[in-house]
Amino acid sequence: MEVSEYLPETTTEDDTVPQEATPVINLSEGTELRARALAGDQSAVKKALAFFQTAHEQDPSNSLIEAYYGDSLSLSGRHDEDPTVMFGKAIQGMKILDHAVTASPDNIEIRLIRAYHSFRLPEAFFRRTATAIADFEYLRERYNADKSIMSKEKYWQLLYDLGRSYQRLNMEQE
Repeated sequence: MEVSEYLPETTTEDDTVPQEATPVINLSEGTELRARALAGDQSAVKKALAFFQTAHEQDPSNSLIEAYYGDSLSLSGRHDEDPTVMFGKAIQGMKILDHAVTASPDNIEIRLIRAYHSFRLPEAFFRRTATAIADFEYLRERYNADKSIMSKEKYWQLLYDLGRSYQRLNMEQE
């Protein structure tokens, strides 16, 4: 028996199967639509959801796109007249955002999205203020370590919203 029988087969470049490239998605259009949706533009809500749903289908492993998709999904239920749809989309959005944070826990943008998503949900129904506080605290610590992660104005707004979150839970001393 020859030694070559025990060695793994080698392949040449011609024998390899090309892997599909991950699509490059420009998020600026989607984030602009989401900003308009957050400001109350109902047509932008649908467009943002469609944009991020398509982007998530094209690149399901991208946690940032997943976070934007979850937030947009939740926003799409915001003004629905059917409470089942309204709550269902908010809950789906929460789960998607939690998954995105689990997949990329140190991503500042994902933490901001989840923090403000949790902050805007009514505490009486969703019990997400503690999640908002955890994310705000994480972001505060990260900003104190590296001031380049967000603008000073955004940081001061974050601190204000952190205080409002503590008040919401009757934890003024904290």
